[in-house]
Amino acid sequence: MILTKKDFCLHVEEEYSNNQMTMIDTVLASCEKYNIDPELVEPLINRSLKEKMEVEFIDLNYIKSESNTII
Repeated sequence: MILTKKDFCLHVEEEYSNNQMTMIDTVLASCEKYNIDPELVEPLINRSLKEKMEVEFIDLNYIKSESNTII
């Protein structure tokens, strides 16, 4: 199965809205479902998904915010 960036991101967004998982956990579960090495998934993640993951990481204190303003 050939998976496009659009298809992968739509799947992640749909699963994220239907489950009680974090965005990164949803991406990792999607990697497992489609047999994608998590280290190789970056090209399938669009800008919107990256921004949502960044906001989530800041909220969870995994990374520091670059500024005091909300993205």
